[in-house]
Amino acid sequence: MSDETYNICIIDDVKAICNSLTRELMKIARDNKIRFKVNDLQDSHDGLEYVLKYRLDLVISDIKMPYMTGDVLIQKIKEEKPDLPIVVITGFATKEKIISIYQTDKSIVILSKPWDSEKLTEAIGDGLNLKLKYIPED
Repeated sequence: MSDETYNICIIDDVKAICNSLTRELMKIARDNKIRFKVNDLQDSHDGLEYVLKYRLDLVISDIKMPYMTGDVLIQKIKEEKPDLPIVVITGFATKEKIISIYQTDKSIVILSKPWDSEKLTEAIGDGLNLKLKYIPED
């Protein structure tokens, strides 16, 4: 197992989605013998504050959230931390919001809910510059 721990923040207003993503991330970590420390926040303002305050290796965000939408959140994050990788997982994205996200940073990966576990593993690996293998559950 690697000694390094990768810090990941999930920002999604639905706690059940955060819990599912956390479980998925823990499986990816176990399968690849690495460590993830995952924090989740359901409020986009709290999420922004957290991301700007702490050293993170990756952010996973929704787009459709109350108070501050994901595209605005991502823009604010990228203004302060332009090299921080972000994966967007959304169940609802307008063409305008997707264009807005890609205009902020073309390297951002956007996945649909429900997400494909193999694509999520690949996106996490790309964001962390790791070669992660996807192992389907039996």
